[in-house]
Amino acid sequence: PGLTYTGHQDSFGWGAQFASTLFLGRNSNDWAFGNKYDLTAWGSYLWADWISTSLRITGTTQGKVRGQDDQITAPVTTADPDNYGGQKIFLGLGANLVGQEGLLRGHRLGIEFGLPIYQNLNGPQLKSDWGFMIGYQYAF
Repeated sequence: PGLTYTGHQDSFGWGAQFASTLFLGRNSNDWAFGNKYDLTAWGSYLWADWISTSLRITGTTQGKVRGQDDQITAPVTTADPDNYGGQKIFLGLGANLVGQEGLLRGHRLGIEFGLPIYQNLNGPQLKSDWGFMIGYQYAF
């Protein structure tokens, strides 16, 4: 479940979103991922009809794995259910390009570059260094 709020005035836009992933039981091997909660806030500025930029901050927390598969007994960190989940905060800077006329009308290209500004992971895990997202959308 989640909830989103958005608003805008003139060339400025903003919003916030809460989203969650809830695991309501255990699988056939008697384990489940920890529940995940995301909180995001963003602001944007429309420079022209065809280009906008945005700044976004996202915080995520995910619980440890509940239970354990008895078939996994290897002495590696990934087999330990306590080495999963934690908290992260990412800061992202993005741009959207939207075609206005001719063959480009209805086409949108979005890009975002993100950096972690906080990471507190459960047990030894790989941390994130950076992220890059590119998306394409066509509306007709």
